[in-house]
Amino acid sequence: MSNLYHLCLISFLMMTIGFFTYRMDWITGDAIFALWFIGTASGVNGFFWIFPLGYFLVTGSILTRIQTAHKRKIKGKARERSARDWKQLFANGAVAAVFALMYYFTENILFYHLYLTAIAVNLFDTWCSEIGTLFPSKTYSLDRFREVPQGISGGITLWGTLGGVGGLVGYLLMIYILSLLKLIPNISLWRYGLIFISAIGGGFFDSLLGIFEKEEGYEEDDGAIQKADWLKNNMVNFLASIFGSLIFLMLHAYL
Repeated sequence: MSNLYHLCLISFLMMTIGFFTYRMDWITGDAIFALWFIGTASGVNGFFWIFPLGYFLVTGSILTRIQTAHKRKIKGKARERSARDWKQLFANGAVAAVFALMYYFTENILFYHLYLTAIAVNLFDTWCSEIGTLFPSKTYSLDRFREVPQGISGGITLWGTLGGVGGLVGYLLMIYILSLLKLIPNISLWRYGLIFISAIGGGFFDSLLGIFEKEEGYEEDDGAIQKADWLKNNMVNFLASIFGSLIFLMLHAYL
C-alpha cells in the first residue's frame, strides 16, 4: 500500500503533468483537475500504474493532432476536435480510476484487470476513430450495415478497426513488458486475451451507441433511428467503458 509520502509525490507529479499537457494544448485548463484526480487515483497503487493512462493520453493526443491536420481532406464535415476538456477526461478515465481505488482498498487483483480493461476500451475506440478518418475508406453503420459519411459518430471502417487493434496490441505489449520487469502486477497470458476481446467488444458497443448519438454537423436522414438528446459522445465513451468491463467480468467468470 502507498504511504502518505508516495501519495503526495504522485499528487504533485500529476498536477505537474496536467500543467505541461495544458501548455502543450493537449487538455484545457478545466481538465487539469480531472487529469490530477484520475492519475492520482491510479498512481496510489504505484508509479507505473499511470503508464497505461499515459499511453492512452499521449497516443490519443498525437493521433488527434494528426487527424485534425487532415480532416479538411475528408469528404463531408468531420467532428471538430481540440484539446480534451474535463468532461472528456472523466468520460474516458473515471471508470478506470474507480477500479484503481477499489484495488487500493481491497488488493483484489480483479480490479487491476478491470482497470486495464476500462482504459483499453477507450484506447481502442480512440485509435479507431482517429485512424479511421485519416484514410479514404468506406464507412458503415451498425444500423442495417448501411454506408454512412466518413467521420460520423458510430461509423466503422476497415482502416480504423485495424488501427485500433494495432494500438491495443501496443498497449498490451507495454503492460506485458512492465509486468516482466515487476513494475506492475503480473497477469496470466490468457487474461491479456480477455482484455483484448473486452476492449474490442466495448469499442463496437461504442459504435452501436453512436447510432443514437445526436451529433451536430450531420443531418438526420429518414428518421429511422431516433436520436437521443442526452446521448452525447462523452456519455457514449463512459458507457462503453463500463460495458467493456462487464464483458471482461463475464468472460473471467465463465472461462
